[in-house]
Amino acid sequence: MILRGEITPVGRVNKTHGVRGEISVSFQPEVLDAIEDGDIDCLIMDMDGIFVPFFVTEARPRGGESLLIMLEGVESQEEAAEFGGKDVYVLTKDYDQCRDDDDEDHEGMVRSDTLIGYTAIEVIDEDNERVLGTIEDLDTSTANVLFVIRTEDDDTILIPVVDEFIAGVDEENSEIYFTLPEGMLED
Repeated sequence: MILRGEITPVGRVNKTHGVRGEISVSFQPEVLDAIEDGDIDCLIMDMDGIFVPFFVTEARPRGGESLLIMLEGVESQEEAAEFGGKDVYVLTKDYDQCRDDDDEDHEGMVRSDTLIGYTAIEVIDEDNERVLGTIEDLDTSTANVLFVIRTEDDDTILIPVVDEFIAGVDEENSEIYFTLPEGMLED
């Protein structure tokens, strides 16, 4: 039995593709190549409350953040439709191994799920910054993974998990710094 503590969220199923049972899946950039190259061949999805492994038999790129994949035993559009909108996970040990194998390309990177509980700070300019709140969760319900930040006023701020917005991570003080486009946080 696969337990939640043994897996890491890495993407989301978008939709079926064609009639052979292919599905389009958006993945976090750090695992995209590993899945396409076959270094990670087991994807895990929640099927009626149970984490079930599915083995990738084929993977090919579809845009910058998505792959079209075939899963073992899924051979029709109807069977593939059962996966629509599901979150996709991999075993954390496989995720960590893929990251260890690619340390040179990912030097200094931090897994986004390890930032839950960190204080989110917006860097306004060289001399000014403001505390946004605390990272409460990751929203993987869409193709773009989002930081869910709880403000002091108990509001929620959503910020995409993309390198361009992250100015730095201070692991010692559990803080993450963002540089955000002007107007992004305005209602």
